[in-house]
Amino acid sequence: GDLTDLTATACVLDMYGKEVWSRSMALDNLPEDSTAECFAPEIPEGITEVYFIKLALTDENGTVLSDNFYWQGVEEGNWQALRRLPQPSLSIHRSRAGKGLYKVRIENRSETPALMLRLKAVDSGTQDLVLPIWYSDNYFSLMPGESKEVEVRVDASNWDKRIVFAIDR
Repeated sequence: GDLTDLTATACVLDMYGKEVWSRSMALDNLPEDSTAECFAPEIPEGITEVYFIKLALTDENGTVLSDNFYWQGVEEGNWQALRRLPQPSLSIHRSRAGKGLYKVRIENRSETPALMLRLKAVDSGTQDLVLPIWYSDNYFSLMPGESKEVEVRVDASNWDKRIVFAIDR
C-alpha cells in the first residue's frame, strides 16, 4: 500500500567499513509500487581503492523496509584490494521461534568488514546440508560491529534433525 513518514539513507564507507559520507532524506506519501529520486552519493577524493555504498529505507519507527549494499572500485570492476583485509570474527546465535522456525543472529565482532556471508544449516549428526530450507536473507555483508537476524524456515521433513548453523565465506 501507500507509505508515509519514510527516510531514505545513503552511506559511503571505505574499504575498512569507516563511514566517510552519509545523507538522509524524508519521504512522504509514496504510492504503492513507485520510485522516488532522492540524491546521488558523493564519493570523497582519496577514498580507498574499494569502497561500499549502503542504502536503506526505514519507516517512522526506524524499521528497515529495504536495504541494498554495493561494492565499488575506484578503478571500475577492480576489487583486488579486498584480498588484503583480515578475516573477520563472527558470532552466531540461534533460537527456536516455533516448529521448524529459527532466528539466527550473526554479529561481526571484528574491526574488518565481513563480506558475502552465506548462512547454511547442517545436520550435526551427518554434517550434510539441511535442504530444502528458506532464509529471510542470505549473501549479505556486515560492517564492523553490525549484526543481522535471519529467519530460517526448515521443511517438515527435517524437523527431527539436530540443526547447527554456520557461515560460508
